[in-house]
Amino acid sequence: MIVGGELTSKQITFDVGFASASSTLQSMFTARSAFFLVPPYNERVDIKTEDRFVHFYRNDGADLYYEDARFILSKALFFQAITSDKAQALAEVAQELLSCVSTLLFPDPRRTILECAVYENWVRFDFHSRQFADVAEKVRADLTNYFPPQIKVTSSTAQEITLRTENGERLLLSNTMLKKMAAVLVSYGLLSPELHQRFILNTEQFALMQGTRIYLHHTLHNIKDAETVGGVVYATYASDQALRVLKQLAEDGDLGGLNEGDIVFLSHVLLFSPKEFKAFEGVYGLKKFMEQFIVAYGSEIRVVQDIVLREKSNDYVGGVSKEEVDIIEGSTAKTIERDEEYHRIAEHYQKRLGQ
Repeated sequence: MIVGGELTSKQITFDVGFASASSTLQSMFTARSAFFLVPPYNERVDIKTEDRFVHFYRNDGADLYYEDARFILSKALFFQAITSDKAQALAEVAQELLSCVSTLLFPDPRRTILECAVYENWVRFDFHSRQFADVAEKVRADLTNYFPPQIKVTSSTAQEITLRTENGERLLLSNTMLKKMAAVLVSYGLLSPELHQRFILNTEQFALMQGTRIYLHHTLHNIKDAETVGGVVYATYASDQALRVLKQLAEDGDLGGLNEGDIVFLSHVLLFSPKEFKAFEGVYGLKKFMEQFIVAYGSEIRVVQDIVLREKSNDYVGGVSKEEVDIIEGSTAKTIERDEEYHRIAEHYQKRLGQ
């Protein structure tokens, strides 16, 4: 259907060949509406038909994001309205031209091997390697065997893997899941051994950052809506503390960068019984999110807590000195070397803790 296209910072235009086809393409995106929402933050993108052309743009005149272009191209591919070659060519232009705000380009934008996009109940990995299509079914089969049964491995295109929760609940990628995925990707040559650890580190940090960003985005909207209609938002000490910690994690995704007080708080939450999570009920969705957060990142919290305690004691444990532990202070996003050192120390403690 789409015979040509043009992409600028302000607009995506598809040429569908003849006027009657433009309304058909519009209906694939919006039915009878003039706009649609792009996840994960429900950003509005408008659509307009003009003879044989279909235009996508922001009503306020703002620039489009890379995620907008990817969503539009993915949907056009899903409905078989564009060929994969045309979609790939436009995606490459979008990657160079548009700002990327909620997608991890791994290992970096200039030599992207794969993309990771995190949503509320699913995570999508798009592979740029042509060889992926040859092994895609084997990769999906292996991941299905390695992941827990509540995680479903699906795909909408030949170049992607999508992880979804079967019951529609929020999906937070754990370190354990990412290690299993990295092992599979390395075994099929989709990820070089040199990038194995970096994939785990970067994706875990990105997934944690995005998971908390998405939750906070929707939560703050619900709080604002409740207050607008005269509702009351109840807050407790626990919910205030949790939201402050989540806000920091939404900025950098770095558990190791939390201060000692925040680590102590999270370590206390680790000990909560199911009934004690009621402490978070005053804020929309926080109780459920904290339950899922602790399940996904509990082992990481224990590791960071143990490192902090040993750092305070100025002790030597198993050949790891306080000077070595000092390396993990601050943001682990600054250099991959510090990330690797942090996780080397973390693995040392995980063995001692029996994780």
